[in-house]
Amino acid sequence: MIVTIGILLAGFLFGLLLKGRVKLPTSAITMASICLLLFILGLEIGGNDELLGNLPTMGLTALIVTVLAVLGSVVLARLFTKKEEMAGGAPRTEASGKAQAAEAGAQAAEAPAGGLRDSLIIVGCFVAGVLVALAGWLPEDLPMGQITTWGLYVLLVCVGFGLGMDEGFFASLKTLPVRSLLLPLVTIVGSLAGGLLAWWVVSLMHTTAPGLADTLAVTSGFGYYSLSSVLLDEARGPMIATIALASNLLRELLTLLTAPLLRRWFGPYAVIASGGATSMDTTLPVAVRYGGSRYAPVSIYHGFFLTVAVPFIVSFFISYA
Repeated sequence: MIVTIGILLAGFLFGLLLKGRVKLPTSAITMASICLLLFILGLEIGGNDELLGNLPTMGLTALIVTVLAVLGSVVLARLFTKKEEMAGGAPRTEASGKAQAAEAGAQAAEAPAGGLRDSLIIVGCFVAGVLVALAGWLPEDLPMGQITTWGLYVLLVCVGFGLGMDEGFFASLKTLPVRSLLLPLVTIVGSLAGGLLAWWVVSLMHTTAPGLADTLAVTSGFGYYSLSSVLLDEARGPMIATIALASNLLRELLTLLTAPLLRRWFGPYAVIASGGATSMDTTLPVAVRYGGSRYAPVSIYHGFFLTVAVPFIVSFFISYA
């Protein structure tokens, strides 16, 4: 966590130093980094025999838990955004209102084509990674962990650099309401509500479904798949741990793949809420790309809060399993 923040800060400071001196396509660089990360994630999933072997039996459960948890969090985030807009509306001048309307119209016109194109590119990179791994084209001794780590570092440097180069970054921070600090709680409540619904749906489908406490423990990973799956493996065994691993990996993947659509349908906070604990690192770039640089601090804070909260919430539900 400290390394992640340090790398992001280093990129930010580097961007500040070069601001006004050079112009770089930071948006394109960030998009390329996202594609690289998705390709590496595809390699990891395609090369994980244990995960692939358990997908037919446990993958559906993980998918249902993930989709409903994300849906619960983004719907609640949208309601949170609407309430914020109603509560925080200072009177606008006619000129500022027209300017904001024009800006919103321009974004709406660009979003469908750009969002669909980005989603297709991202999906293609992920699928390519899975196919390359399944085809066995990678050396067996390839250090996938190190490649993933360095890919993430490149991504964070690009994000930090882009924020540092952004002329309006500091000015935009002043417009963020204090209520945005409540977003992690919105994500927790929305995800657990979705997890509760997922438990009911899965229970109707088959009799070997995980119990309510186990399902909520899986949901409480909020994308932090490494820690949550380890905790559940020790306390509840490999089946629940595998579901947790798959579900939280899917949450991260779903956020990266659908970020343009989440932003369009549910607002900028939805991308952050969907990312869960990963909003401070892996999914931070898409939160910034589709929400704007002003949401970067909220995204980092949100991910940090949930990362710290995960072991406590997961352990709480384990105690009732």
